[in-house]
Amino acid sequence: MNNTRQVQQRLRNQYFVWLAAVLLVSLLAGCAFKVRLIAEYDAIIDNAVNALHVKTVSFFAKLNSSSRAEASYEANKEFYQEAQGDVAALILRAQVLEEGLQAHPLTTNFEALKAQYEDLAALHKTAPAAAVLNNAQDAFEQSFRAIVKHLLFLKWNQAQPALNQQ
Repeated sequence: MNNTRQVQQRLRNQYFVWLAAVLLVSLLAGCAFKVRLIAEYDAIIDNAVNALHVKTVSFFAKLNSSSRAEASYEANKEFYQEAQGDVAALILRAQVLEEGLQAHPLTTNFEALKAQYEDLAALHKTAPAAAVLNNAQDAFEQSFRAIVKHLLFLKWNQAQPALNQQ
């Protein structure tokens, strides 16, 4: 009977040693692999968004102060080509930055911005009234504001050491 007790005690001890080893390995593995829920801040995206915003605001100012011929779509076709190229670069960079995340807010916002430029180009071909252009400008401002807010949040989040240590 003593032998049976000793065997049971050894089995219990081995069980606790194995359990402790598994818990230790799990803890170390948990510390080694950091799960990202949001993208990292990217200064290149931030600078490109600011440059595109300036270009877009300048474009609307030019349309508002130009003669009808200077404000035509044909006279401004280059702006649309450049803007589409800028947005395509932003989409690519956002896709890479948000790879592996469940949500892709930057990519989604840039794709929506791309659609806005396409819609503006189609609208511009119809020689719209100034009020319609003002509404389009307001829509662009809202889109840029949302993107900049998101980028500022990412920048703030990166600066918070307590939130980044998991």
